[in-house]
Amino acid sequence: MTLAASRALVEKVLAGEITPENDPASFDDDVVHFAICELEDGDAEWLLAAVRDRRRPLAGRRNVVTSMGRFQAALWAELRAEDPTLPPYPFA
Repeated sequence: MTLAASRALVEKVLAGEITPENDPASFDDDVVHFAICELEDGDAEWLLAAVRDRRRPLAGRRNVVTSMGRFQAALWAELRAEDPTLPPYPFA
């Protein structure tokens, strides 16, 4: 997947257009995860800024973070600071 395609997919997750509830295959088959990994390696600056953008819905940002690899723990802590009802990391 290209960086542009990965960004487009992650934008849809961030916006809530793609969720584990309405498109479970994208999450179960790691399509979202691989797009995020592509961005973690190729455009981490964009990815981190997008997830930290509080103008985006928390649920979409949460769905991206739960599919992350390398930045997951730090970003989850930031999301929990924003919403203390989120479960602690690591996930049970």
